[in-house]
Amino acid sequence: MITSKSLQLRREQKRNKINSLIFATLIALNLVVPESLYSAILLVTCIIYLTFYKTKIHKGLKAQTLLLCAMVAPGLLLIGQNEVNNALKDVWYVAKAVLCLLCGYLIASRIKNTQELIKTFIWTCFIVCSFYLINYFVAFNDSAMQAAYDSGSIPMFCCIGFGLAICGQGNYRFDTSKPLKYIALAVMGAAFLLSFSRSLQGTFLIFLLSLAGLFDSTKKTAVSLMLLTMASITIYSILPEYNQNDVSFLGKIKNSISEVSFTKSYDEQEITTNWRGFEASQAQKQFESASTFEKLFGRGLGATVDLGFYVHMGEGLTYRHLPILHNAYYQVLTKFGLLGLFFYALFILGPILFGSTTKNKKPESAEAINIRRASIGLAISLAYTSVTITGAFNKSLVDGLLFISGALYALILNSNKKN
Repeated sequence: MITSKSLQLRREQKRNKINSLIFATLIALNLVVPESLYSAILLVTCIIYLTFYKTKIHKGLKAQTLLLCAMVAPGLLLIGQNEVNNALKDVWYVAKAVLCLLCGYLIASRIKNTQELIKTFIWTCFIVCSFYLINYFVAFNDSAMQAAYDSGSIPMFCCIGFGLAICGQGNYRFDTSKPLKYIALAVMGAAFLLSFSRSLQGTFLIFLLSLAGLFDSTKKTAVSLMLLTMASITIYSILPEYNQNDVSFLGKIKNSISEVSFTKSYDEQEITTNWRGFEASQAQKQFESASTFEKLFGRGLGATVDLGFYVHMGEGLTYRHLPILHNAYYQVLTKFGLLGLFFYALFILGPILFGSTTKNKKPESAEAINIRRASIGLAISLAYTSVTITGAFNKSLVDGLLFISGALYALILNSNKKN
């Protein structure tokens, strides 16, 4: 005999599976659809969920959204003196970040079985990495790095899926058979190694260390950073020198610090080698020559960084004024000033500042531990990617991190209800 309670349980299980699939589909959808269409799909999804389910928005999510709005507000003061097309693009980048946060939250708030969500998400990361490996071996000819370049990029959300598959605890563990788990780990591990992406591998390392609890306290963080620094110095000393005529991944790793550091050289080869650092140095130079008002509030939406001369960017394109930088901090500083940079820093710290459980019970539950560690990992990951690939304003690669940041707030509410 089927009771009303069993029917309700079945409906809830079905709802969990459907919403987990929607979550996994949307987080990976921007790999196959244009960014503008992806943003429109996110907007429609948010409207549907808000209309039909009237979900209460977590105060932490509201705070992060308001921080982005506060960051952009000074930029509106000077919008008239910049190119309209660039200004609209800036608005789109910020709006897309808000949509990713909100969409992740609204969908995850309909999922009561955290383990169902985690398992579906990890298998999605496995599928994404599998397709990457297929493309890699199809594209492979003589150069492994060229094959990686031709195969496209692995999105940053796969770092979280891979990390959870390795050391997720409690409801956040990868709930599947050991043979399938080992296959999934092997595929994701191979994809990460063959991506030759320093940003991807760095983000994965950050999140893995965070999930392992190495950033749980000030003492643990200090010890972890000290050991990482010692290991980095040792590894750095034995890496091969960077050779632009014969580029290797290990050489690129050794050149990483130089690549993001300031360079005032106008030598074409050095600019090409250390492009990120050249962008930042020109942005810093422009900031130093700005008025006090522009230093505080920026040069407005659509503002660009003057490189000082025209630079050949490939495919017959030359640029002198850059609307987008690899370094998100300098991008925000240019457009929204020191005040905007302050709000962006708070936005990055959002998962830590607003992502703690409201019921601080002792001993801490496994779910609360996972949420806290994920919050720390997401914040550090956003801070790191803001140096290398424009952070929250990346065209598509970081969308998944924001999606999961939004989902985290829903998991917090579910955790509090259980407690």
